[in-house]
Amino acid sequence: MITIHFQRVIKPSGTNTDRSSDMEVRRTEVGKHIKGGGIGAFYLICGAGSLIASIAFFVLLPVVAIVIVIIGIWGVCSGIALISHGGARKAVCPYCQHEITIFENAKTHKCVHCNKVSTRIDNYLETIE
Repeated sequence: MITIHFQRVIKPSGTNTDRSSDMEVRRTEVGKHIKGGGIGAFYLICGAGSLIASIAFFVLLPVVAIVIVIIGIWGVCSGIALISHGGARKAVCPYCQHEITIFENAKTHKCVHCNKVSTRIDNYLETIE
């Protein structure tokens, strides 16, 4: 379970008459690391197994073999992608307060609930306004 630490940071208003400088920036803390390597390795192994199995089916049922090759290529690519992105973290959207999952190396994130983009600064998600 994620505990929500909600901070409000107010940007200083200077001599600028633009109202966007008086907007309030909301921050929420990014949670614990979730490892994504296990499921990535599973996809990689299943994809490689599908590619090997397609060789046996190619002589008997070429149409089935082609489908198995497509599934195998998807599995290998997905496995490599899940292993390489470095895992994920749980966080709370600073706009709508829903729990979301963000990639470890991502600098910005678009919430699947409210479709607004927030930026990651240090260990916090901040609103972009």
